[in-house]
Amino acid sequence: MDSTNVDAQVVLTVLSVEQISKVTQKRDGGGLVTIAELYHNYFSKHLGPSKSRRTLKQMAGLSYSYEPAFASGRVISASFLEGLLCQAYYNDNLIKVIRKLIAGVTDNDSEDSPNARGKGGPGKSGHPTLLPLPKQVRVMAEEERTFMELVKFFLSKHGILPIGLYRVNNPRLTGEDVGREEKMSKGFPYVFTAPSPTTTVKKDDKVYALVDDRLPAEIWEQITSD
Repeated sequence: MDSTNVDAQVVLTVLSVEQISKVTQKRDGGGLVTIAELYHNYFSKHLGPSKSRRTLKQMAGLSYSYEPAFASGRVISASFLEGLLCQAYYNDNLIKVIRKLIAGVTDNDSEDSPNARGKGGPGKSGHPTLLPLPKQVRVMAEEERTFMELVKFFLSKHGILPIGLYRVNNPRLTGEDVGREEKMSKGFPYVFTAPSPTTTVKKDDKVYALVDDRLPAEIWEQITSD
């Protein structure tokens, strides 16, 4: 079976599973997130929320990376891991960066190393995490504050470095979209990496940040409990 037929079966399977999930969700509550691995990325246009005629026209000719299903992580490329392995072969520092982001340590960090988890000073040892916007920042967001202001707030208050946003896309519907389109999906959440300093922060956003492993528990509770 060629790769195109494989992708077609994957798309049909995902659509069937999502349809069944909608029925069980109404009955039992909860939800199901599907992730499809495709050989050909252009098949991602068949997944994700339905689009109005206006949206289809606007997206015509754009790369598959702009498709909601792909941008939200619901679709991954079958060549992703192969590409990562090839890059790691020519640049072994890539593996160190990935391990540092995931685990906060590298192979060279022994338990007694200053960089070992929980033993480094501020900024020496940390890990990425997803944080809700603290109450004070949500109030700031209602005043259309920028990502740079968010960075300054977290750094000055808690020594936390924001590196991206997790955003729920809830576009306002106008014109031909109203009514018929309101019943369709409001959009997938997506990861907004390295936002421009002038990017407006929304009150529903969450923050990807690098957090010091030695952050006091009371500070962590203060951030996450608002």
